[in-house]
Formats: sequence, C-alpha cells, structure tokens
Amino acid sequence: METTKGALVAELYEDAAPKTVANFLKLAKEGYYDNMVWHRVEPGFVIQAGQGPDKPTIPDEVNAHKHRRGALAMAKPGSAGDPSRLSAPDSASTQFYVTLGEREKTKHLNQEYTVFGQVTEGMEVADKITTQDKIKTIKVVEATDG
Repeated sequence: METTKGALVAELYEDAAPKTVANFLKLAKEGYYDNMVWHRVEPGFVIQAGQGPDKPTIPDEVNAHKHRRGALAMAKPGSAGDPSRLSAPDSASTQFYVTLGEREKTKHLNQEYTVFGQVTEGMEVADKITTQDKIKTIKVVEATDG
C-alpha cells in the first residue's frame, strides 16, 4: 500500500477471513482505494480509510487473530442504538483500519471487528499518517510457494 507518507506492506489472512480478504483484494484491484484520504486518524490508536456503504456488505469473520499493533481490520457502522455492541453485525463494506496501539489499547475491538491481515513493514509510516494523507494505490502481490 503506497501512501503519501511511504509504503505499508501487509500479510493477509485468507484462511481465517476468506470473504473479507476477497472483498478487500477486489476493491484494491479495481483501484477503489486509489487517492483516498485517511479520514480517521487517532494517534496511538488507529488510522482508517474507505467510503460509506456504497458497496455490498460482507459478513463478519471474527477469528483467532487479535487486534494488536499493525492489525488490518474492517470497520463497520455504529451499533444502531444497541448499547451492548460497538458496531452493527455483518455490515463491513469498504472501510478498513490499521491499529497503531498495542493490545491493551485495542483489545475491546476483538470479537467485534474482523482482523484480516497484519502490517509487516512500514508501521513507522503508519504512525506519521494524518488526515491530509492519502492512499496512492494498493498493489496486490500474490504469494508464491517455495
């Protein structure tokens, strides 16, 4: 993922969140995220990009992967008045985020949002992103055996 601040490299968890990964890759290959701003930036917690619900929603795929520094996860709309939930179930679409905080700051997100990848390079770039920055493009590199 090339941003105006530099590159982020992530590994995606296709086995743990196949529908989420397929949705993200489809959008990335279509250029959906190209030149999109990081509309939510909370230093030490999260950076988030994506648009509203203009694309189909996907089901939650909560899995064994937890929110920790560098987790890549799908954002969802609010809980629609249900105080027991942080978000509406099965409502992820295009918005995703990268967690900047350690597990203690992000553990409340576990079991609510689908973690579908992990940033493996470039967290120093993620830490510098502001709402003035954009995703230039997301390049998909397929894994190879061996």
